[in-house]
Amino acid sequence: MEQDKELYKRFVDGDISAFEELVLTHKDNLIYFLMRYVKDFHTCEDIAQEVFATIFVKKESYNYKVSLKTYLYAIAKNKATDHIRKFSRIEKLNEDEKNSDDDELFNRVVKNEEQRLVHNAIAKLKLDYQRVILLVDIDGLSYKDTANVMQKTLPQIKILIFRARKALKTLLVKEGYTNEN
Repeated sequence: MEQDKELYKRFVDGDISAFEELVLTHKDNLIYFLMRYVKDFHTCEDIAQEVFATIFVKKESYNYKVSLKTYLYAIAKNKATDHIRKFSRIEKLNEDEKNSDDDELFNRVVKNEEQRLVHNAIAKLKLDYQRVILLVDIDGLSYKDTANVMQKTLPQIKILIFRARKALKTLLVKEGYTNEN
């Protein structure tokens, strides 16, 4: 213990070789200590490096009343705890993202299935019904523009779209599709 404090004092006074000796003396035990918290050896090595980097940057922070080993382990425990918190947050984010991706995929599949069912049902309608539904409901044309395209009067289009929608609804219900699907 006294040897550690002496090495640390030399390091604070500018002797880099004293710091290197401290690192070599405590590195393996510090990594072994970190393995209790973080189960990945390489991550433990990284955290141990962070501990020594912290000591190197904040060399004046050490209180000589406690052993250097206790000081190192306290810093290591804090860094391991920070790592665990950060890792669990990342895992949670990845899980949320995965769930979000799964939900999005499910919604797209459902939407595509609904569109396929509707398009198949439209294809079974009379030709004028198909055209009016495609022009008004799918393409978004106004009744007036639809009347021009189909060369019909506006009242004829209103009647046609009403009957086409009713026929489509009947066909979809008959095939087992409801608004609740």
